[in-house]
Amino acid sequence: MINGLIYDAYERKSTEDNEDRQVASIESQHRELTETQSRFDLNVRKFIPESRSAHKIGRPIFNQLLADLEAGKINAILTWHPNRLARNPFDAGHLIYLIDEGKLLEIRTPSRVYKNTPEDKFMLNLEFGISKKDSDDKSLVVKRGLKNKLAIGWRPGVAPHGYLNDRGTESGLRRVLVDPERFEFIKKIFQLKYKGVRTTEILRIVNEDWGFRTRPKKRYTSKPLSITTLYSILSNPFYCGRYEYSGEWYEGKHEKAVEPEVFDQIQIILGTKGCKRKPHTHEFAYTGLIRCGECNGTVTAEEKVQIICSECKFKMTVTSKNKEKCNRCGILIEDMKSPKVLHYIYYHCTKRVNKNCTQKSLEVDDGEIQINEWLDSIEISDCFMDWAIRQINDESDNERDFREDKIRSLQKAHGESRQKLDNLLKLKISPLNTDGSLLSDEKFKAEKGLIEAEIKQLEQQLGEVDDRMVKSAQEIADKFDFAAHAKERFKTDDLSIKREIFSTLGSNFLLKGKKLGLQPHPHIKIVKNMKADAPIIGKAFEPSENGYTVAQLHALYSQNTTVLRGQESHLVWKIMSLPCGFTLPRMF
Repeated sequence: MINGLIYDAYERKSTEDNEDRQVASIESQHRELTETQSRFDLNVRKFIPESRSAHKIGRPIFNQLLADLEAGKINAILTWHPNRLARNPFDAGHLIYLIDEGKLLEIRTPSRVYKNTPEDKFMLNLEFGISKKDSDDKSLVVKRGLKNKLAIGWRPGVAPHGYLNDRGTESGLRRVLVDPERFEFIKKIFQLKYKGVRTTEILRIVNEDWGFRTRPKKRYTSKPLSITTLYSILSNPFYCGRYEYSGEWYEGKHEKAVEPEVFDQIQIILGTKGCKRKPHTHEFAYTGLIRCGECNGTVTAEEKVQIICSECKFKMTVTSKNKEKCNRCGILIEDMKSPKVLHYIYYHCTKRVNKNCTQKSLEVDDGEIQINEWLDSIEISDCFMDWAIRQINDESDNERDFREDKIRSLQKAHGESRQKLDNLLKLKISPLNTDGSLLSDEKFKAEKGLIEAEIKQLEQQLGEVDDRMVKSAQEIADKFDFAAHAKERFKTDDLSIKREIFSTLGSNFLLKGKKLGLQPHPHIKIVKNMKADAPIIGKAFEPSENGYTVAQLHALYSQNTTVLRGQESHLVWKIMSLPCGFTLPRMF
């Protein structure tokens, strides 16, 4: 048995940046504990510092402290605060258990002593609970900050070579800045690799010709690039604007060192030494919209990459099993001199409905040529669009008075129906009708039901008529705008815009004989027929090209028999309102 109290003085500081930033360092803890030892003449066996987080179990020095308590080598602990000992329930419970077992007689801090009494153990438990809650709160704050930082496009953590961490901005909003001394070198490294220069030769150029040196850090001095670091740079998707964090991929706001398309081709050239994990999931613009014209099966998209060997000119398809060397001459892809990389996207039937389906695949560029032909057939000039929308707005203004008269009429009828219901109720409860001679229960119930149904129908009509014509006018204006600008918008690389335009053209998209077929929407048919019958509506007849003034063109549109077929000008409204439920004139 130990005679008296024998202490170990435990000093801890977390190594994690998000914990204990304001807590005294190990040096200041040691100073205070030494003063406490001297003041109370404590028998301290040794001072044991540890730089380890207490959020999770597994601190080696702390575990040895517990083992010494279990073995009876010590029976007391001197520490700066209980949260130095435990920030998780497992370690906290172990300490309380040792107190209950009489193996830990005292936990002393500079301001308090905890012994085996109900009050002291309650307070010690409370301190451990507070420290646990404090850790959890800090964790939530950190996670929320990281989530916000990721959402706005800034990757947390140490910036890779060629970039710098922003130290001057508020925490949580810090950006990733370009390293002015090294960023241009990183860009040139990607350019050299894209041109087919061997990686070992790039390493020689970087270190010997350029004199490149890495950024010095606290624990590492500046040094030349190693071959491992060079491969790490070439295969890191951060340089093309993409990065992974906690299993999810994000688009960064930092300046790119290489374009994504070039980066992807470099990964193909690097083979197995390229990016191990797929930096992004490929998206295809038209999947889910098209079906096979032969078997009505689903049409899917597939990406293929081919390389033309720079030595034997053999064209090889790059697959997961074949991504290192040429199938014919055996030369490594990485050793090829400027190999030509071909990238294709094909749409084809999945053959799940009929495995013997004979339909061939359609290359995406050929498909988009066909879509462009459709867009060209409906493209109208801005001048005609402005005129048509003006007619629509004029008709909408003319309809407003009618709409307001109708609303007033419905409101009047609604008021009269409410009055009839009130009169019916007054008659039912009249003293003269106590015997039901004026209005029986059966007749009251029947008439009340009719009036209530009438009121409900009037309220429904009021809701439908209000703003219906205004909304219809806007919908039609949007369709004219689509016809005027869809072809230009389709030139984008944004797949979501391409998909939106394609789906707006029609429905029931089919792929048969390498041709795309579709059922055009009614408003697309109308614009196409108008343009075909009246070429002056088309793009080739803009005012700047034929000398017509805008006013003259508007007059031509108003008089053109193809548009109006001799009818009054208000028929334009009816023609363009077809998708909203109006009647289509015989001209179409």
